[in-house]
Amino acid sequence: MVNADQLSRLGFGCSVLSPNLNRRAQWAVLEAAFDAGIRHFDVAPSYGHGQAERVLGAVLAGVRDQVSIATKVGIGHPVEAGGLALARHWLRPLKRLAPGLWRAGARRVRNAAAPRGRFGATEVVATVHESLRRLGTVRIDHLLLHEAQASDIDPELLATLLALQQQGLVDQLGLGTTVAHSTAVVAQYGSAFGRVQTSHYWGAFTSSLATPGRHAFTTHRCLRAGLQLAQTPALQAQLASHPSGAGVLRLLTNGECLPELLVTAGLRATANGMLLLSSSDPARVRDFARWATAPRWSAEADVLNDCLRQLCLPGTTAAVVDG
Repeated sequence: MVNADQLSRLGFGCSVLSPNLNRRAQWAVLEAAFDAGIRHFDVAPSYGHGQAERVLGAVLAGVRDQVSIATKVGIGHPVEAGGLALARHWLRPLKRLAPGLWRAGARRVRNAAAPRGRFGATEVVATVHESLRRLGTVRIDHLLLHEAQASDIDPELLATLLALQQQGLVDQLGLGTTVAHSTAVVAQYGSAFGRVQTSHYWGAFTSSLATPGRHAFTTHRCLRAGLQLAQTPALQAQLASHPSGAGVLRLLTNGECLPELLVTAGLRATANGMLLLSSSDPARVRDFARWATAPRWSAEADVLNDCLRQLCLPGTTAAVVDG
């Protein structure tokens, strides 16, 4: 059964637009997302060694009125994008020989080039104007505070963000951080932040942040979190004891079926939340849209969600935590 409404709940995460993809490949994956019906795109000044906003803006220039774009403040645009790409190039041989060391080195290079915690009012205004220029647009649909904590927000910053809204440069303010930090910010600043975006963590769906109508709720890394949890004895034990778990266990061992099951589960975890997905493969992006509109394993996805929530409830131990 085709459900076209579900497609509006998919967004495309542009962190995949790295320099490892040439310009043609970057355009191809973004065009595949748009052609498949995806209309929400999530980016940040730091993505793609500082190039992702510019690429996204160029690809969507002719259809800007048909899409929504979320970008972020708080993690700066890389100071030397060319130097960052060169450093990662020299680290690349480690990726095959010592993947853990490669990830640590790449993260250290990225963090040094794109400083975090940049929430000063002046810096935020400058970042917004730079993002508008790189995106080639006159407004940002959703501006998220990237990895923010409650201590990062003060009256001056809040007044600055509201002024950007009043000037028509930003439509909606939001948070792009953990469930714990989002909960703390929302408790202190109420409805100023209408969108909450966090890593896909099944315990999040029991929090007040996921309450329908309270916030626009977006999750990402659904596939990464689900693939990690799928291999854990704890989840397999939960499914083995569930009256309808046998069918799900069979799907978990099927490498071709598991990603589709996880995407279906991600969409069904909330009634109306958005799910960000990302891939550098245009064919996989088209799969995402097909899985959303014509799910094959809805019942199995509900069983999986039930078991995953039990694993991720406070006070339990899970392989993937909020963060």
